[in-house]
Amino acid sequence: MNIIGLGKAGCNIADAFAKYPQYSIFKIDDDFKSSEERIYAIAKRGSHEEYEEKCPNFEEFFKAIDEDVLLVFSGASTVSGCALGLLEQISGHSVSILYVRPDVSLLSETKATQEKIVYNILQEYARSAVFERMYI
Repeated sequence: MNIIGLGKAGCNIADAFAKYPQYSIFKIDDDFKSSEERIYAIAKRGSHEEYEEKCPNFEEFFKAIDEDVLLVFSGASTVSGCALGLLEQISGHSVSILYVRPDVSLLSETKATQEKIVYNILQEYARSAVFERMYI
């Protein structure tokens, strides 16, 4: 199984899976200094919307994916704006989502709105069978 960590929370959880040999780990964040094998350093953007509009092409990065995928991320992460573009690029695989839902009361108004939008869109996608499962 392939684990894709998106953003800081997603990458930290993906790292927890890394100690088990049956998982192939891929990490995407704007906090990495450079891209390496299975680590994608995405360019920093000013907003969640910019990440969505300028989502990179991950085709080369994901060429090693050959089976089921678990995408791990939090909607409170600004880089989660790439989630829908990423899902589109891996749509040929059996994809499940592990969504880390933050305590919304601790988020700024902007982050809380962003998280609500991401969460609701993912729920719609889950109902439409765009991916296999969504764990919250």
